[in-house]
Amino acid sequence: MRIEEHAKDVAKATARKSDMIFQHGAVIIQGGRVIATGCNYKNGYRWGNGNIFSVHAEIDAIEGTEIRGLRGATLVIYAESHGRQKLSRPCPNCLHILRKLGFRRVIFSTPSEWRKETIK
Repeated sequence: MRIEEHAKDVAKATARKSDMIFQHGAVIIQGGRVIATGCNYKNGYRWGNGNIFSVHAEIDAIEGTEIRGLRGATLVIYAESHGRQKLSRPCPNCLHILRKLGFRRVIFSTPSEWRKETIK
């Protein structure tokens, strides 16, 4: 099995560990292997309107790495809600962080397929 296909399966399993309604799982691939995983989760803080802050799956995965070693890495991210695959393209803030850390590309789920994008 190619590393990307394996990472997709790991991202799905990792997403199911999330305590959120929209569950996201992220996997970082570097050097032909999975080096970190993460899922989104509630962090306990609330906005003024009562909504709960959450940590994004990308950030949770990055926190488990040696940040300086991420240049050229690939992020695989998957989302689901109520058992259905959803869009999981990283938000603008997460894309900015990925770009700054030197990630090369992102592979993300959509409701019907997976997409790949080069991070510029």
